[in-house]
Amino acid sequence: MLIVEKLSDASPRTEVSNSLAVDTCLALDVRTLDPRSQTLTALADLPDWATDLRARADRLLPGWPNLLIDSIFRTSYGSDFTIFDANENAHVVDDMTAAYQRINGEAADQARLTERCAEVLIIARRIVPAAAYSSIAPVRTADRYRRNSASEHLATLLLDKPIRALASISPRIFHDPDNDRLVLADHGQGIDVVDATDLSTVTVIPSRFVGHGLSITRAEDRLGIVVPPPHHPLDVASDVTRIEAGVRALGNEHGLRIVMLCLRKPHTTSELGSLMHLTPAPVSRQLKRLECAGLITARRRGRYVDYLTTIEGCDLLGRNISRLPEQVNRATADEALRRHSSRASPSPTAD
Repeated sequence: MLIVEKLSDASPRTEVSNSLAVDTCLALDVRTLDPRSQTLTALADLPDWATDLRARADRLLPGWPNLLIDSIFRTSYGSDFTIFDANENAHVVDDMTAAYQRINGEAADQARLTERCAEVLIIARRIVPAAAYSSIAPVRTADRYRRNSASEHLATLLLDKPIRALASISPRIFHDPDNDRLVLADHGQGIDVVDATDLSTVTVIPSRFVGHGLSITRAEDRLGIVVPPPHHPLDVASDVTRIEAGVRALGNEHGLRIVMLCLRKPHTTSELGSLMHLTPAPVSRQLKRLECAGLITARRRGRYVDYLTTIEGCDLLGRNISRLPEQVNRATADEALRRHSSRASPSPTAD
């Protein structure tokens, strides 16, 4: 979680950017269990040697691709692979160590963490460019229209606006006017606080590979926020099935409790069972309902599966429900106009 304070006293420049390097790292960090994932499909084209090295890096340092994003942002504004230059090695290892501790909390063995970061960097130097050009670049090329449209939409929302306008781009970014701050809720366990007056630039990077959530990166006086491409509002009339699934999943006696617990931090099935004094079977059934409704997502963590609340899914369900009156009243008005028009039209007469 990142807290940005003193918004009223700050006026950093806001920009929108795209990055092949950031997209690649996010794709390599994917831990979804959904076989329909387009990211998993893209990574299936990785050569065998790269897949083996990726697995080795995952064992050494889980989440390692995400730790590289700070360095990408610092060295090249997220545009290329400058981080793999030999003269950047020591700086990148320092960035990775700091990012790990920001996400996971203080490391028990600092020396061992630094050693693992250095070893993973050697592996990443081979994997990341290979994945970028064999798997991710073709997906980005095919998706360029949507990516450009997302960038234009974000630019409209943000450019020449105060920093608090960031709350309009993701349900994971909250504006707290009472305390003059923004709260950015990523999946990290740590909490970082930034003074907005220390920021010169905020860069927003839309990426389809960030999945459910957002990724936060820092570099001196710059802040980078990677968000999913914004979606246009859905037609509620065509999305009633999703609304019904969400309401039913939350209406169960344990549904809302699980959503609340997994908002605070990811939990395994056994952890949820212990917290709720239930056996694993009813917890698993309820998790499946919530997952089908898009309110919970599962992520692999070694031998374990963590469940976390999908803030975007909760936001979408709430927005769809809130639009139901509008949808019903619009349909009622259209039908009334059709009847009125039918009565007002003269009946055809015979010659």
